[in-house]
Amino acid sequence: MPKRIENLSRRPILFLLASGDPMRLSPGAVSGSLADVEVTGDEKIDGLVARGIIVVHDQDEEAGRGGPADGQAAEGPAAESQTAEGQADT
Repeated sequence: MPKRIENLSRRPILFLLASGDPMRLSPGAVSGSLADVEVTGDEKIDGLVARGIIVVHDQDEEAGRGGPADGQAAEGPAAESQTAEGQADT
């Protein structure tokens, strides 16, 4: 099931996904869609969740929210594909 990561802190964060790809999230930003294997069972992501820095959402729970919180976009591999999709619509 696809996941999204939300930065709950007031600072930008940079961390590596399970694949080794970097993910940068601005304060309050929500990532694009990520494969479950990128976040599930990853010790560093679990540590950030335990410290209250990020929260991992199932994408289907966010279906009603319509995307990143407050219109903020994330940076990283998922955000790049999301940006490319948005440009194709214009």
